[in-house]
Amino acid sequence: MNFVESAYVCEGLGGTLLTPTSHDHAKRMVESTMRSSNCTTFWTGVWDFIEEGSWINHQNGSAMKNVPWAPDEPNGMHFENCGALDAQGVADDDCQAKRCGFCQAKVGRPWSLRGSCQSSPHDQRFLLGSMTGSSSGSSSPALWEFVGYGDFIINWDGKSETWRWVKTTTGHVQATLRFSKFQLPIGRQEWEISVEMCGQKAGTRQLSLSSCEDGVQFSCSDATCVPLEVRCDHKFDCRDHSDEEQCDKLRLTHDYQVINGFRDRSDEEQCDKLHLTHDYQTSVAPRDSNGKLRVEALIKLETLSINTRAMLLDTTFNLTLTWYDSRVTFFNLKHDRSLNTLPTNGTLWGPDVAFVNTLNHAGTISDDRTNMFVHREKKSLNYHPSFAGEVEVFEGSSNPITSHRQYQASFTCDLDLSLYPFDHQNCFLLMKLRGSTFTYFENSTSTVVYNGSALLLEYGVGQVDLAVGDDQTTIKILVPLSRRHGYAFINIYLPSLTMLLIGILTLFFRCRFFDSRVMTSLTTLLVMATLFSQVAATLPNTSYFKMVDIWLLFCIFSTFLVIVFHVLVDRTQQAKEDGIVLEPKISCNSKKVEACVFWQVCGTFASQVRPSVLVKLACELDVGEANVKSIMT
Repeated sequence: MNFVESAYVCEGLGGTLLTPTSHDHAKRMVESTMRSSNCTTFWTGVWDFIEEGSWINHQNGSAMKNVPWAPDEPNGMHFENCGALDAQGVADDDCQAKRCGFCQAKVGRPWSLRGSCQSSPHDQRFLLGSMTGSSSGSSSPALWEFVGYGDFIINWDGKSETWRWVKTTTGHVQATLRFSKFQLPIGRQEWEISVEMCGQKAGTRQLSLSSCEDGVQFSCSDATCVPLEVRCDHKFDCRDHSDEEQCDKLRLTHDYQVINGFRDRSDEEQCDKLHLTHDYQTSVAPRDSNGKLRVEALIKLETLSINTRAMLLDTTFNLTLTWYDSRVTFFNLKHDRSLNTLPTNGTLWGPDVAFVNTLNHAGTISDDRTNMFVHREKKSLNYHPSFAGEVEVFEGSSNPITSHRQYQASFTCDLDLSLYPFDHQNCFLLMKLRGSTFTYFENSTSTVVYNGSALLLEYGVGQVDLAVGDDQTTIKILVPLSRRHGYAFINIYLPSLTMLLIGILTLFFRCRFFDSRVMTSLTTLLVMATLFSQVAATLPNTSYFKMVDIWLLFCIFSTFLVIVFHVLVDRTQQAKEDGIVLEPKISCNSKKVEACVFWQVCGTFASQVRPSVLVKLACELDVGEANVKSIMT
């Protein structure tokens, strides 16, 4: 084998390529190899393949500074990058050259045979035994045999040139391995079984033989070991990438059923994650030991928006539902739930929740935007005996399933606007489980969280609360809202109050400015009527009066009464003018003063005074007619 192959095989045997620490150590290693007739040259565990001249340990990458080099070694430059064992020390050689590997393995390390469904753990455990040569003069290399703790042994049969798994008490061959890489049975390989195994009749079956530590390490297909926690973590850690193979998350019982399964993917895609029996059906939800199913709901309200005119509460929320399914068995779960994803194509049963008070009677759906995963809460039961590898098994009754999706919906909200804009509202989001008579919401753990802003455009949001209905199939989410008054004050009350004051101020205009008083009042009335219609257009039509309606109607009627008052004053004054005597009795003792009084009384109507009156007035005041006209003008 070349250097890399030798290193892999040695690591698969649970050991490492040994590198001598001194020239005497190298000499003893060479002497120990003389017992092997098939191998005369060996690899050590150093190379400088990564960086020329920098010799490191092949397995862990540590620097090897005191390598006992043979005379004139290393001398191969970049053509020879791997360390080989020489009688005088270590020499560099071409990594593709064929040599045996000088492997140092831990004595007494147990080996495990997986995938055989043996009921007794002893029948799955083996020890690497002493070396045996090939029988009947076979040219096969010297091979190890694996001695079982129980009644089994795995050894090499020189006649058939196969590895055999034999039951020692009966001599019956359980399985044979004819084609094996490097002529070793280690790793995950295809065996020919001759007895029924795990419900499978005689034929080809995958078995795994490795020395990886139970509960700590995972055995790669080439028999090397990696930490168990890196198994199925979406990253390749085995050299052959086998740690990301067979990462099935669940197995369903033959009677597992689903209601209203939503399917939108091909069967080939489903096979990546599931093992389904041939009689798998879909019909009912799971139940706990009490015959019920408790569903935990977590609602996170992300955004809220109030449409007052349509009386709608527009929301964006994340709905997370969690439940247990005792009929499901999970495999290879991780503490990071993002690595425990499940298919959302309807293979698993999921709660069906209706959003009751929405316009389109919406509800939960399962599509590409739905995330479904498993929480690892309890330890695995044990490795599954039918798998040729370390497959951890988790019970569905102890590890909950979670479904998560974001929704956008418009919920109806019956607004009471009688105190608008000083109103307080309570809107509700109603959600109801449907399709199963024994499925209930968990009252103690179901919660709601509001992550949005506390101040909306028109309202302030109070403490959002959740309550489970008496029948435990309904969730009622309370969203308390308080109207923000700023908009109404600036756009309704302040303009209307200003118009009302302007209308009242016309009462202080002089009586003779009738046209100005009336036009100002009418303009004010028109503006307030327009404002009233605009406000009414932004609010829903109601059969009751709102507070803002009462205020605006008060302003309109007040302005109307001002106009009526102006008309009455004008008509009263007109009536007085029609009854004025234009031939007053004038005292001649103070003629000029009386003339001024006459002007003050009648000057406004001078154009209507007859000339005869002026002549008479001039005679009585003892002034000329021209002077009277001059005074009056």
